[in-house]
Amino acid sequence: MKTHQSGIGIVEIMISLAVGALLIAGLTQVFTGSRAAYVLQEDLSRLQESGRFAFHFLSREGRMAGYFGCRRDVTLNSVINDSNAANAFLYNFNNGLQGYRREGNTWRPAAPAGLQALIPDALPDSDVIVIRSSGTDTVSIDPPLHLTSSGAANFRVQSGHPFVTGDILMLSDCAQATVFQTTSANANSVAIGTNSGGNTAPGNSSRVLGIFSDDAVVSRFTATVFYVAPGANRRPALFRRINNDPPEELVEGVERMRVLYGVSATDQGQVNRYEQAQDVNNWANVSSMRISLLLSGNRDNMTDEEQVLVFDGERFDAGNRRLHHVVTSTIALRNRIR
Repeated sequence: MKTHQSGIGIVEIMISLAVGALLIAGLTQVFTGSRAAYVLQEDLSRLQESGRFAFHFLSREGRMAGYFGCRRDVTLNSVINDSNAANAFLYNFNNGLQGYRREGNTWRPAAPAGLQALIPDALPDSDVIVIRSSGTDTVSIDPPLHLTSSGAANFRVQSGHPFVTGDILMLSDCAQATVFQTTSANANSVAIGTNSGGNTAPGNSSRVLGIFSDDAVVSRFTATVFYVAPGANRRPALFRRINNDPPEELVEGVERMRVLYGVSATDQGQVNRYEQAQDVNNWANVSSMRISLLLSGNRDNMTDEEQVLVFDGERFDAGNRRLHHVVTSTIALRNRIR
């Protein structure tokens, strides 16, 4: 007796399709949820990484603020040509640290024309930090010193020095220090000379550096400005400008920077209170900085709704659905702590 195969009916096919659709929907949901969690975690990790990088630069420079060589109270002189506003501001070596807060178009305290010329693209509602110090890459003098009042003031240093023509340098013997711009640096002869009106700005206004002992050392001197400005990707970023060199974009996604300065009322390095830049009467009494950064992620639509944060003691409405994060750190100025 022959038997006939009955096959699969329409009901079984519909049931199979429904079960398959449910399985695919479940897998899709799992994949979508996993991807969303991964993207969120990646964005958060990048925010934390940005904060670490930003404070790496700020801390390294901030700790050296006001370092002028061997002692805190070393007599500091300068022969840098300060005939224009930007140079006069940058090389104001009497202040190792200065701060400014920009609120809209108003600077508090009033920003010198030289500073505004250096950072014309600085964003409003953010702070600006100016740090001046000598570097730790000191090079010993090869005696005897030959410093004259006519011609170039030439002296030899140890071979293998890192200096190049145009560097801003400081010559110091722990009793006094003079800042100048080298107009000649030769790696073979290891000679560094100064002269009035060098080929590279700002140049020097005098050839007279002073009288130094044979144990004097030479180091680079830097004036560094930290500020927030539009970056290469049209997003706010933390920038650094050293001397008259071109600006450097350090960290993307830094929307705002606010700073409170730890002030010592007795000039003993012990912080009594924290003040905004416009309230600091004597920058020599500032012993620490409390810096807050408002960071934003790379991707939009990362949150269900706009974030509302507290930044610098005030309410901040994100205005978008990017992931935002506030990081704060306190930096001690080593040269101001006794």
